[in-house]
Amino acid sequence: MKVICQLSGGLDSVLSTLLIAESADVTEFQTQFVNVGQGYLKREAMAVDYMFQLLTEKYPDKYKGHNYGEVSLNCNKDPNLPSAYIPVRNLVIGAMSAN
Repeated sequence: MKVICQLSGGLDSVLSTLLIAESADVTEFQTQFVNVGQGYLKREAMAVDYMFQLLTEKYPDKYKGHNYGEVSLNCNKDPNLPSAYIPVRNLVIGAMSAN
């Protein structure tokens, strides 16, 4: 089975990616990061870069690399919402993966 993993740099995506990597059913996998303008982009990118190195070294036969995507979301920000809030973020990331 071939799998694309969303690797955002958070603990949940790192753990799910490692579980996929260890799965006997998975023959190939790759990771994808989508920049949707999040304010914490630099921290996430550092975590993703670290994971890229780890996956490349630990799973050279299964890991097929990493893709970076970028989406520009021009939306009127509600001043009552936190600055890190990105509307339908997970839907956008899922659509980028499917594409």
